[in-house]
Amino acid sequence: MTQVIEKTPAQKVNKEDPIEKLKKLKELYDLGILSEEEYQRKRKELLEML
Repeated sequence: MTQVIEKTPAQKVNKEDPIEKLKKLKELYDLGILSEEEYQRKRKELLEML
């Protein structure tokens, strides 16, 4: 018997495309929510995922 496991919405968000995450990160930076240092650090992490 085969068991089907559906992902919860939270799991889908965690698997979000790194490009989409980069866009959101830039938006947070542009709004002044993230510092330059925070933005650059996270940006580097996301680019390494590509």
